[in-house]
Amino acid sequence: MSKSYLLLGDFCQKIDQPAGLFVRLRCYASRYRARSAPAGAPGRRTNIPRIQVYLFPAIALSVLWLAGCQAMLPQGPDSHYVFPPEGTRLSVTEPLPIQPGWARVFLQQGAALPYSGVNWYYPSCNFEVQRVLETPQDVPPGNYLVVRVYRDREEVVQRHPLKLVSLVLVSGEDGGGSVMWHETVHMKLQGETSSEVRRLSCRGGFDDAPRALPPSINEIREALGSKVILELPK
Repeated sequence: MSKSYLLLGDFCQKIDQPAGLFVRLRCYASRYRARSAPAGAPGRRTNIPRIQVYLFPAIALSVLWLAGCQAMLPQGPDSHYVFPPEGTRLSVTEPLPIQPGWARVFLQQGAALPYSGVNWYYPSCNFEVQRVLETPQDVPPGNYLVVRVYRDREEVVQRHPLKLVSLVLVSGEDGGGSVMWHETVHMKLQGETSSEVRRLSCRGGFDDAPRALPPSINEIREALGSKVILELPK
């Protein structure tokens, strides 16, 4: 192993990231070229294929391109790519009734609704509690802290025009149909006065797979209305 190979290895490791990412990759490419060079002939080219040398700059450019795409995504409360972060506070201003045999109450355009009253082609939200009871219960008024945020997808195969959308994957024996789904944002909650409320889930309008979008922050606020106040952390 050549002396230049070892020296280049020490030098490459001292290049700082992220400012020196591209330089570091070029440095390692030069190190590979010197890998088989004999002592006294630093920098001698070897028979390493060119594709290995040019692979490193290509990777660096790909990383920079992906970072640029991320920066170009729309930002702000109207964006479908910005979700309420951890630390968001929800203030429930009045009891939200849950029907017997259910653990969820749905909200759309500021109205508390049962499952059958939701128009799934428009954004909606639902609170979910820990237990299913055979007697009426409610989401009590109070403050709730969002401690975790994650996305999910509620999928269905549409074989005919739907009058009522099922949130369960349905497939016919012939495998026909087009895939449609909701993009959903789940917010795990920690209540200040009640531990029965498990999470708030908000979904975008039901649509074909390529067009389905998660709800924006403003769409979530519109679904919750005055019954639930959403306050982002400062």
